[in-house]
Amino acid sequence: LIKTEKAPSVMEVISSLFSPKEYDFREVIASNVFSNLSIEELAQFTNLSVSSFKREFERIFDDAPARYIKNKKLEKATELLSNTERRISEIAYDCGFSDIAHFSKSFQEKYSISPSNFRLSQKGKSLD
Repeated sequence: LIKTEKAPSVMEVISSLFSPKEYDFREVIASNVFSNLSIEELAQFTNLSVSSFKREFERIFDDAPARYIKNKKLEKATELLSNTERRISEIAYDCGFSDIAHFSKSFQEKYSISPSNFRLSQKGKSLD
């Protein structure tokens, strides 16, 4: 491919796949997804304005920042509820929720079951 007449455009595509800017952006998000940072604070970490941060986030993750982050937190919570005996409040805080009521409401909205009932349903599955 490099020796064809399309080599410059091929190289541009390849280099864009490994863009250091995109890697840094992804790294900032991955490092802070379970923290209680605001979108404004995450934008500061990436050296972007809030509007540029949101556009870049949606380009890379194909989702709005708040929805993506909440879903990642809830995914981690389901894993911890299934695989640990830790208290639900501890799990909520470890997943980056600031209070148990917000965690329970978000969990119920996404999975149509409370965190405690979800845990009970998982215990039943492990006994089968």
